[in-house]
Amino acid sequence: MSGLTLPQLFVYPIAGVQVVTVKRNSSVPYIPPEIIRIILDLLKDDKKTLAACALVNHTFNLYATPILYHTVAFTFPHTFTLFVNATNDIKRRCSKM
Repeated sequence: MSGLTLPQLFVYPIAGVQVVTVKRNSSVPYIPPEIIRIILDLLKDDKKTLAACALVNHTFNLYATPILYHTVAFTFPHTFTLFVNATNDIKRRCSKM
């Protein structure tokens, strides 16, 4: 993906505010975050491709992760405990537990 400029997420450390910044290069097209979100939303049923997209860069990860982990099913209680312990901010990201 050398021909695309993707927005990068920046977090102001003191306020904890997230801002999307873009490095402008006149010869490289810019992809707005809204378009990235639409594209990734179309992949919601293809978990393997969505997981690969989450590895592209920080911005793709920001939008792919909530889609990828929208619904998580656990067969055994122990796997739920492992998942919660492995995920730092799981309570903030979950709407229902």
